[in-house]
Amino acid sequence: MNRSFSSKDSPKRASDQNASLSQLAQEINFEKLLSREPNKLDNELIQYFIKGKRVCISGGGGSIGSELVRQIASMGGNLLLIERNENGLANIENEIINDYPNTSLLGLVADITNKQEIKSIFSSYKPEIVFHAAAHKHVNLMERSPWQAIYNNVIGTQIFAEVSQEIGVNNFILISTDKAVNPSSVMGATKKLAEILVLNMNKLSDTNFDIVRFGNVIGSNGSVALIFQNQIKQGGPLTLTDAKMERYFMTISEAAGLTLQASSIGNGGEIFVLDMGEPILIKTLAENMIKQCLLEPYKDIDITIVGAKPGEKLSEILNGSNETLEKTAYDKIQRIVTKKIHGTNLDQLQQFLGTVSYEDNDNIKTILGDLLPEYDNS
Repeated sequence: MNRSFSSKDSPKRASDQNASLSQLAQEINFEKLLSREPNKLDNELIQYFIKGKRVCISGGGGSIGSELVRQIASMGGNLLLIERNENGLANIENEIINDYPNTSLLGLVADITNKQEIKSIFSSYKPEIVFHAAAHKHVNLMERSPWQAIYNNVIGTQIFAEVSQEIGVNNFILISTDKAVNPSSVMGATKKLAEILVLNMNKLSDTNFDIVRFGNVIGSNGSVALIFQNQIKQGGPLTLTDAKMERYFMTISEAAGLTLQASSIGNGGEIFVLDMGEPILIKTLAENMIKQCLLEPYKDIDITIVGAKPGEKLSEILNGSNETLEKTAYDKIQRIVTKKIHGTNLDQLQQFLGTVSYEDNDNIKTILGDLLPEYDNS
């Protein structure tokens, strides 16, 4: 069936067509785009890990953070949410109050880069488990604002980790990304530095510091799927950076659930990788989203190539050359084993973080290259 959406139509007909497109696009099922069964969890073990515990989530109003909030609330956790975006925080707080009225929840607008503020909050609330999901994640934006990437993604992680250690948090879980592996972007490099910081902190602390690393979360804020969805609503075209571009994908629910599962088995100093199946061509994703709307790609809605953005790779990998994957008791969760300790040590990293500032913006990529030999900013 062919449906044409031409701008030459009368204003009323064009308006009706736009409304139809908007409704069709809004009903896209992201889970079906993955062409695989969703991952299953050991809810009994997760509930044992979470129930009755005081759990802090940074970035609690974001896509991953808010889904962690939902799942933890459903399992009887007591929640502290740290978030700079007051709208996101208000939305998830109102949702939890409505859906889980008996849940203990405190949402605070606060800045993870302000150590005194975080220490005051933690000293009062005394969280037992911390999920650190707050981060700047847009690759192209962080290429233009590298200092902000370091300030939020690395210094913010340092502060959150140090305060967690100081007040005696039991478990600290950093939410990381496959873009930290052989990074080609500032965002990926800062997430790699955050991983190094957390793994080194684990050696010095009674707190268990673990990392969960996964790929693109389909339907999360700023994800390519949401961009395509909005472009379909407008009648296209869908803008593709490269026909060979591919990514690992998982749903928001999977990402949060498997993060909880991995956290429940972490013993400190471990990186967990979540099984997302085979990588998906972004071109195929775009075509399938159009088809879900009962439209024909390139005929009803076009797909155009616009070129890769700065810092983007054609494909991502889940582990580096000095890392190997080993099985855990759970099919969909693998543990990374590092063959050798990374060259950047905690003292070197902390010295860098203590001296770098906005004035270094033009030189930050060079400095990151000195800290991370595997960082390729060409």
